[in-house]
Amino acid sequence: MRNLPSELPLKIYQQAKERFEDEETGHRVAIKVTQVYGHEREVMVAYEEDAEIVYPDHSSIEGRTKGQ
Repeated sequence: MRNLPSELPLKIYQQAKERFEDEETGHRVAIKVTQVYGHEREVMVAYEEDAEIVYPDHSSIEGRTKGQ
């Protein structure tokens, strides 16, 4: 983790402008443009959905963090 705010993965998940699903694995990815390190960047969070529960896998600019 590169000192990203801990609330960032949830913010990306909730406010994502783009979402994709990997057809092979079923994993989903949410992408949002947000301010990071003083610049606008596309940041992604990979997650799994199981009924009403969402499991964020990680968020990344280039790094990776454990789910929240």
